[in-house]
Amino acid sequence: MKVDTGYDIGITASHPVTTNARTSVVWERQANLCDKTLSRGECGGAPPVGVLDSVTASSSGAGSVRVTGWAWDRDTTGPVPIHIYVGAVGNATTTGGARSDVAAVYAGAPGNTGFDVTLPSAVGNQRVCAYAIDVGGVLGNPQLGCRDVVVTTIPRGTFDSVVARPGSIEVSGWSVIPGDPSSTAIVSVDGAIAARLNRAVARTDIQVGISGIELNSGFSGSIAATGGRHVVCLTTGSLPLGALGCRIVDIAGGSPFGALDVVSGRSGGVSVVGWAVDPDITSPDTVHVYVNGVGYAVTADANRPDIGGGLPAYGPLHGFSVDLPAPGGVATVCAYGINVGVGAHTLLGCRTTWVPTGSPIGVVDVLARAGNAVTGSGWVYDPDTAASIPVHVYVNGVGYAVTANGNRPDFAGTMPFYGAAHGYSFSLPIGAGPGTVCIYGIESAGTGGNVLLGCRTI
Repeated sequence: MKVDTGYDIGITASHPVTTNARTSVVWERQANLCDKTLSRGECGGAPPVGVLDSVTASSSGAGSVRVTGWAWDRDTTGPVPIHIYVGAVGNATTTGGARSDVAAVYAGAPGNTGFDVTLPSAVGNQRVCAYAIDVGGVLGNPQLGCRDVVVTTIPRGTFDSVVARPGSIEVSGWSVIPGDPSSTAIVSVDGAIAARLNRAVARTDIQVGISGIELNSGFSGSIAATGGRHVVCLTTGSLPLGALGCRIVDIAGGSPFGALDVVSGRSGGVSVVGWAVDPDITSPDTVHVYVNGVGYAVTADANRPDIGGGLPAYGPLHGFSVDLPAPGGVATVCAYGINVGVGAHTLLGCRTTWVPTGSPIGVVDVLARAGNAVTGSGWVYDPDTAASIPVHVYVNGVGYAVTANGNRPDFAGTMPFYGAAHGYSFSLPIGAGPGTVCIYGIESAGTGGNVLLGCRTI
């Protein structure tokens, strides 16, 4: 007998029965057995059972939802009517889809209790409810469940323009998903998502043409990209990359170019002037300058109107002008434009110059007696170095050492490369009577010798 046609009956034995004795009983059912409380057995007038499994915004058409579930009515062997409400709009369907899982759990249920239907819907937030319609019409039509879903229509959009710039791609256009005002325009470059652009540009032309969409459907933006050919594509929502169209652009790219315009020697170093542009970027390039093999990194961001006039897409901020230290004598200076993106580092040029060298140079500004002391001051520097140098003072043959590291802005104004720390001053004993004071600048670097700055009798 079937599992849900159980029985509960007393049987009178015709002979003694021992414990655990087994025998057979022939039983013939005279009427259907029914338990309406537990929905077991064969009950005329019992309500259907079932479940609303899923409600999803369908990708198969514009403004639609896909609804799945199952229902079984014991009062019929045929399909069960299903009423589905999308918002306030009712739709009728029936069961009939294969659901072996339901048949495995509910004994007596057929294998075709499922339903799977796609229904039209207005866009936006929608509540979807499903009901199983009772064939017997006795206990009502049970609700199988309700689900909330956001319904959209087929996304639309296109690029208005895709323009190659040095180091970037400028894009503009529009995209919409009616029913989803928060969607973004998704731009990919060479198969990878490069930007998600907010739709913040008013497009009355699009709003007039497509009913029910927001005014701000336009987008624009700039995407960083290296030189060369690129495939730029547009999509939105869950559509595949490029679903709304692609464009091909070529960005100027390659190795840096420029010039080493000026290399001039000066006391203690060299002055270097030039410019550099990397086609892959509009921002300033990095330049490496080598002085006798010693490297220095500088940024080519100085204003060069001549470069901006000749290369307007890159602008004028690509010059460099720098003073670098170098020992006296011959100096070889080379400059390289450092590559970004496509290409390689580029030699901008090499030049040789002469860096002044020699003995210290200076003056005695003040030398005076104050009782039994002598005071003096002045300035001195060594062309071979920007560092402060020693000064030796001899008073009646007795030597004293001081350092010319006092602040002399007047000196720095005429010799900016050396700085201001080249002043000296002293106050030394001289005794009574006339005395002789001699001051020497002491050679500290490079070539040359000590230099007498002055001698006086006071």
